Amino acid sequence: MNIRRTRALWMVAALLLAIGPIATWLGSSVAAQGGNHLGGTVYDPDGKPYANVTLIFTNTETHRVFTITTDAKGRYSTPDMEGGTWNIDVKDQTGTVIFETGVKISGAQEFTQDIRVVISEQQKKQQSEQKKFTGMKVHFDAGVTDYNQASAIQKQLAQTPADQKDALQAQLTQAADTAITEFQAALAAMSDTDTNRHIVLYRIAQCYELEDKFDQAISFYQQAIAAFPKTIGPDRDLAGRVATELARYADPTLIIDGEVQGDIAVSAKKLDAAFPFSALKGGANVLIFPNLEASNIACKLLASVGGAEAVGPILLGMAKPVHLLARGVEVEDIVNIATIAVVDAQDVAFTPDARAARTAVGVTAG
Repeated sequence: MNIRRTRALWMVAALLLAIGPIATWLGSSVAAQGGNHLGGTVYDPDGKPYANVTLIFTNTETHRVFTITTDAKGRYSTPDMEGGTWNIDVKDQTGTVIFETGVKISGAQEFTQDIRVVISEQQKKQQSEQKKFTGMKVHFDAGVTDYNQASAIQKQLAQTPADQKDALQAQLTQAADTAITEFQAALAAMSDTDTNRHIVLYRIAQCYELEDKFDQAISFYQQAIAAFPKTIGPDRDLAGRVATELARYADPTLIIDGEVQGDIAVSAKKLDAAFPFSALKGGANVLIFPNLEASNIACKLLASVGGAEAVGPILLGMAKPVHLLARGVEVEDIVNIATIAVVDAQDVAFTPDARAARTAVGVTAG
């Protein structure tokens, strides 16, 4: 019996010895966590209380992180904090870090730490640019919405009886004018060196085009081309749009449309399905290619593979009726081009001034 009691006592003693260090460590840890509080007021660069800013506290040793938002008077108060060095990041309402500071805490006590936010000139510039960008984007997005509305109304007009178009036309004008106002506000918020100015200018031109105000449309299209970043290279799509508008401006009776895929342009069915608002009806009979290479390839393929009779190339705008013959031409090609040159000369001959200026018809081999 005594032996059993002795063993039990030894086991209890051993257990207490084992638990002792653990209890001591836990107690030390809890003591380090509690009892420290930090509070104060955050001031903006002008010395006024900075309300609704976020403070992010990070312990450099334990890596504990917590956040606090200042109240309406710029005040803050932390929960229990363990001792050590704490980094403090101050974020504004947009989530941007505007200031960084720190504090070292030792012992269990109350700390007061007022924070005065100091912003460098670089930060001020960045904040100003961010504010301008935010304002610009708001206006631009609103302009896109209004433009899409105007564009949808334009499509409805193409399918609306003539006696019912006035109301829709008024809605289109109002939506387009609102879009122009928004885009111009976006443009005003951009710097002169902003590489996206051409996009806004292009949008304004599109709005004027919806209203059939071609003078204004062409002006803004040309501005968009001039503002296009030179590092990207020429904007061929934009150039094609401007060329279309210039042609319409030169001859309002000309039935012409802008960029259309080749197979759709020559098919009345496809054209009506894809572009019911297009002025072209029955398919196009003249195709204008984006460059000389594309037109030359298409012409050669039509003649060689499609079995078409190709006549040309025909030079336009020359002082005299001069045309070219390509290498490897057949007799029929020579006759066709010579005939065109003769007709050119006859047309010019009816003009007294031209009769004196033009005295020869030239056909050259190229």
